Amino acid sequence: WSRSWINGESAFDDGNGHGTHVAGIIGSSDNTYPGIASNVDIISLKVLTDSGRGSFKGINDAMEWCIENADKYNIVALNMSLGDGTFSESPLQDGYSSEQIAALNNLGICVVSASGNGFYNSKVGVSYPSSDINSYSVGAVFHSNVGRAYNAHTSDADRLAPFSQRDDELTTVFAPGVLIPAAATGGDIVQLSGTSMAAPVVAGAIAVIQNAALDLLGQRLSPAQIEDLLKSKGDTINDGDDEDDTVDNTDLNFPRINIEAIIEELTNQAGPGSFKVPY
Repeated sequence: WSRSWINGESAFDDGNGHGTHVAGIIGSSDNTYPGIASNVDIISLKVLTDSGRGSFKGINDAMEWCIENADKYNIVALNMSLGDGTFSESPLQDGYSSEQIAALNNLGICVVSASGNGFYNSKVGVSYPSSDINSYSVGAVFHSNVGRAYNAHTSDADRLAPFSQRDDELTTVFAPGVLIPAAATGGDIVQLSGTSMAAPVVAGAIAVIQNAALDLLGQRLSPAQIEDLLKSKGDTINDGDDEDDTVDNTDLNFPRINIEAIIEELTNQAGPGSFKVPY
């Protein structure tokens, strides 16, 4: 299912490629480049123009559609690989989209937002809507040694991407977001980087986690329970222990998503023949 909230467009059409790439990270069924939740159903709601610009009115209208259709389409997560370029250090409760994000959260839908790509100036804080009190804020790490890239002299797995915004209070979790191979428009594969690529890793993981929760526990988890699992079962990474870049590292510890550890925790919580909801 797809729809556009861009004026003058009657149907969804990705003329930029960003949304196609994000969708591929979440749910590609390609054997070589599978998504995190292969074959999951994806609803594509276009709120940005082909040049990557848009308004919070369009974003809010799309979220209102999700609220109205949450049960019909069994929506478990909403991915927003977008941001306004700000640097918040405190959770926002009165942001442009706070009313809609809160409503989604109350429906049990996890709102996943990119932290932002503006850390080149070493300014702490994350972009909106990831700074909203009811949204996860997802930062980006390297997934492997890709050499010199994005102001990093050298790179390796779990090093923070120099561009990735971060905050000791607002960052929820980090995920791979540098040179991620996924779908391009026209059927090809392209490697893109950004917290926009890290956020859909988490959104896809939520679909996997909720499916496991239904199988093991008999019901879905709340956004708060999933946030706790993302943080408590993530692998600890330090911003400054082995980073080799040109930004001022914070020396803060952050969790990096570990889907396997979360599924193992749900299995342990369920126990043999048990349907006990964790926490």
